[in-house]
Amino acid sequence: MSHPFAEEKLWSHRVFVSFARALAERGYPVLRFDYMGAGDSSGTTPETSLQTHLDDLRAAVEVLLARQPQLERVG
Repeated sequence: MSHPFAEEKLWSHRVFVSFARALAERGYPVLRFDYMGAGDSSGTTPETSLQTHLDDLRAAVEVLLARQPQLERVG
């Protein structure tokens, strides 16, 4: 699950956790991650850009597909 940017991440965190757990309970593979410079990730906010976020999102999809090779699509 791709979280929102900046302060919105803080305010939406509980909703994302609850939604991810609900999806997982119903058998959907779910991967939550933090973009560079946010949460438990490395880096700092000033080091981030749209490109680093896109790179992080691509890496997250690759991890999910490696763990769940039967997936036909990721949304």
